[in-house]
Amino acid sequence: MMSKWLLLLFFTMFIIGTDSFLIAPLLPTLQAEFDVATDISGWMVGAYALGYAVFAVIAGPLSDGWDRKKVLVYGMLGFAVTTALCGLATGFWSMFAFRFLAGVSAAFCGPQVWAIAGQLSQPKHVVRSMGVVTAGLGVSQVLGVPVGSALAAISWPVPFFVIGGAALFLAVLQVVSLPGMPPAALTGGARDESVRTARRSALRITMGYYRTVLRDSRSRWAFSGYFAFQLGNYAGMAFMGTWLTERFGFGVTEVGYAVLFAGIGNLIGSMSSSEMVKCFGSGRLLITVLVMMAFLYGGIAFSPQAWIAEAAYGLIFMLAGLMIPLMIGRLTGLHEGMRGTLSSLTSAVMYASTTVGSWIAGVLYVRLDGYAAVGAFVALSYITAMGIFVVSGVMAGGASSNVLSRKVSKASLKEFR
Repeated sequence: MMSKWLLLLFFTMFIIGTDSFLIAPLLPTLQAEFDVATDISGWMVGAYALGYAVFAVIAGPLSDGWDRKKVLVYGMLGFAVTTALCGLATGFWSMFAFRFLAGVSAAFCGPQVWAIAGQLSQPKHVVRSMGVVTAGLGVSQVLGVPVGSALAAISWPVPFFVIGGAALFLAVLQVVSLPGMPPAALTGGARDESVRTARRSALRITMGYYRTVLRDSRSRWAFSGYFAFQLGNYAGMAFMGTWLTERFGFGVTEVGYAVLFAGIGNLIGSMSSSEMVKCFGSGRLLITVLVMMAFLYGGIAFSPQAWIAEAAYGLIFMLAGLMIPLMIGRLTGLHEGMRGTLSSLTSAVMYASTTVGSWIAGVLYVRLDGYAAVGAFVALSYITAMGIFVVSGVMAGGASSNVLSRKVSKASLKEFR
């Protein structure tokens, strides 16, 4: 039977995930509502990602010196308020500001959920707990976005108010249900200067880890390939709703159903990833999947009927679901002793690619040949990612982990001094 606290963390990630994907199907409606040019409308998607990307790297190390429960609760309160404010936006810039602040708030929540799941679980149940938390994100794409789209059919601000209210309710439950989780080194009455010292130490050590990772060539290749892959993913996703609306006359509800179908494909791919790696090997699977995704995105703009486009999106998202667990597992496993740092960096890179990808997609959609140009860019991103992974041998595993381990140890000692 699932623990109450684990169920609470599941719904926390579900709400955060729903909010992450909410704007994409609403983009045509918001573009018309705010009279925004198509080439800059993508920033309403990218603003949330920008806030998350900038603060995810900072939030992780800072929160190591605080009570994790308090960080999560305050983050959820901020998330509830800023998301609800999105429903009161009167124009592009107010929506941009509120989405950015929602992303900042989510950046403080996400790392705490992962950390709390590991801290409260018994050692033998840690993997299961992480799987439940991960499922919250997957289910948000399958159910959360279509529900948000259905609410938007009533009025576009409604989903923001509902998500904000749900986040506020979760914050109350977190106060009631979760135990206090102060840093282990500070239990037993440590206060004031001890707290500040520990916080500064955590920040110095973690930033030392970041520097060490980025100085390692293999890590740079790995994260560059991941950035290229996610750049294509989010460039294609940002204007999915806009294109379906213009090409096939979809409304908000129909776009929501299209996202639902794609989300189901993504969930199927995620659940099948480990078995597919066992059958085909990571290298062969990577090349095959990225070539297929590039081909599908290159031709999707020429779909003669809506069901063909929806089927193509479903297959694309399923293939992406196969790849993402493989890539994240390899990135966070580059060094066993730095999984927290690597996880934060992985999240930051993903949301940075969302920001850049949505901006590039907007420019291409308007100034070149609509979604065909976006599809070509996405295909190029996938091929670039494949080239980086193949040439660097990152997906083959092994190699420089011992070297990196020694570098990290030296860096950590220097930071302690």
